[in-house]
Amino acid sequence: MTNTFLALINRILARTGQTEVVTLANVATPAKQAIIFLNETRKEILDAVPNNQWLKKGTLNLISGQPDYTLPAETNFNLIQKYAVTINNTALQYISPTGTFSQGEKRPAIDLDDQTPGQPRYYYSLADNQTLSVWPVPDKTETLRFYYRIAASPLINDSDLSQFSEHWETVLVLGTQARLERFLGEPYADTYALYREGITRLKRQIRYGIGHRMQGPCLGY
Repeated sequence: MTNTFLALINRILARTGQTEVVTLANVATPAKQAIIFLNETRKEILDAVPNNQWLKKGTLNLISGQPDYTLPAETNFNLIQKYAVTINNTALQYISPTGTFSQGEKRPAIDLDDQTPGQPRYYYSLADNQTLSVWPVPDKTETLRFYYRIAASPLINDSDLSQFSEHWETVLVLGTQARLERFLGEPYADTYALYREGITRLKRQIRYGIGHRMQGPCLGY
């Protein structure tokens, strides 16, 4: 289970013998440095492999007569993999908000104002990047499934999630801990070695098609 930004920072502070905090707003050093170091480490991990390897599953519960659905807070329409939106293992096709198809497809535009219920075959997003819409309007309750990339934007709020699996949150904590130990003038070589081992294992698992979602033994502790 992925942890909140606040929980991860407190985990790192505790492991380095520092005082934990109740919020990340307006904190002083060393918590302030831990925030910076965690985001640096998270970006380093995300940059270690191609973006399309960092995918998470998402679902939306479609309701009869309702075309528009709010996406989970940790993602947005631009992060969704365009060819991995399905209902009952059948892929939906992406269309533009005006109902037109991708360039090169010689098909007339769809009238998205037509609210006749049916089996959704297409999906799109309007100006609001947090909304996914389907057409035709659903005629029954179904589950829409999709994959989306983990955003590389920095974590800011107490409740922000790393979006990593438990295994890779361990690597994230180790990398941040090593940076903070070095900043505090403490020995950090052993922690950093465990972090680099985690990065190496990540790359090896990606190479052999296991991916970051693998549930394996945690590193170091």
